[in-house]
Amino acid sequence: MWEFVVRFVHTFAAIYWFGSVMFVNADVGPALLRCDPATQSEAGDRIARQAVRITRPFALTTIVLGVVLGTVFGPIKSWNDLVGAPYGIYYVVALVLSIAVYLIGQLFTARAALSVAGTPEAERALAVRRVIVLSGIELAGFVAILACMVLMHFAEERATSALALATAVV
Repeated sequence: MWEFVVRFVHTFAAIYWFGSVMFVNADVGPALLRCDPATQSEAGDRIARQAVRITRPFALTTIVLGVVLGTVFGPIKSWNDLVGAPYGIYYVVALVLSIAVYLIGQLFTARAALSVAGTPEAERALAVRRVIVLSGIELAGFVAILACMVLMHFAEERATSALALATAVV
């Protein structure tokens, strides 16, 4: 039961985190580019503050519960499980990518978004484009993380099948 709850919350938080970045990249940024500089400043500032405040906990929840799923409820029980099996390798890559995407979002994308309002009018559209590019980098990271999740699933499934076959032979 607890594994189901943790997996559900992890998945929900990950969808929210990914969806928020996608929404900024595909919808909010391009819409702001069509606005006048004053609207870009006011709306951009309000959206950026709200997004940073709300998205950060979802991102951290995703990462922390991913660690719980891999260790408490998953096959990672020792150092050898991390480096000696395909699941562990994909797990480490996904974890590193998740932390990297989080840091890019907090250190670069969020700061760029929060700076739009203070950017001189003549440069404001460029500042919005910078946010779109940075959120696009985050999206590329999410695609790589998703690929690791799929590979982890198949690695775990293959290991389970091999264990079942070995048990049946014995």
